[in-house]
Amino acid sequence: MDYNNYIKVPNYMIWVGFYVINAVALLILLFAVGSWNGKIEAIFSGFIVACLVGIVQILSDLDLYRKNRRIEKTRIVDVIEKRKDEEKYGGLIRQSKKEVLVLGTTCSRFMKDFVDQSSVVSEAISRGVVFKLLIPEDDFLEQEDRGKIKTITLQIYERMSGDQRKFFSIKRFREFPNHSLVVVDDLYIVGPIFRRLKRSEVTPSIVFRARSSVATAYREYFDQLWEGGRN
Repeated sequence: MDYNNYIKVPNYMIWVGFYVINAVALLILLFAVGSWNGKIEAIFSGFIVACLVGIVQILSDLDLYRKNRRIEKTRIVDVIEKRKDEEKYGGLIRQSKKEVLVLGTTCSRFMKDFVDQSSVVSEAISRGVVFKLLIPEDDFLEQEDRGKIKTITLQIYERMSGDQRKFFSIKRFREFPNHSLVVVDDLYIVGPIFRRLKRSEVTPSIVFRARSSVATAYREYFDQLWEGGRN
């Protein structure tokens, strides 16, 4: 049985419900034994109104809680407003322990920022972190993007030492790029690629934890492209 499908009610809702039930039971008892007068009637009327307000609030909070639970199940942990966030990505790579996977149109910005102009990647490689980059074949790219791969991505890669390239690989795949993907250990950063939008670095990305359905689908997609890709 999958207990994750059940709604876990916050503790404060349980306590509110407990006090409401006990208060109603007390009022019913007072009415039953005849200890009822004008003052109690006024208190009871006010209490009924307060209960109705409280019930509406609880139902509203419970609905919000259900929605939040659905979001939690997707394991979304952050939103990066712009993909061109060198500090954000650099910080994640510095904390990497196992692997960094990148799927993009040219990966030229990644190569410039973290291989050519900084030691972020080399430091990660020294820790045994494996890097895998996927970029499309030239047939699926605009002329400008083909030039970036040739003059930036591949040139920087060729300048890497043989020892570094044991941990750093680039493959080409035969599809139009529709999504960018960066995986750093158990974090998956996914964003759209709008081919008509030249400045794709300004588009947002969503950060997921591994073991979510979204992360699993992207991981399977990356692995399939990598398996069928060429060096």
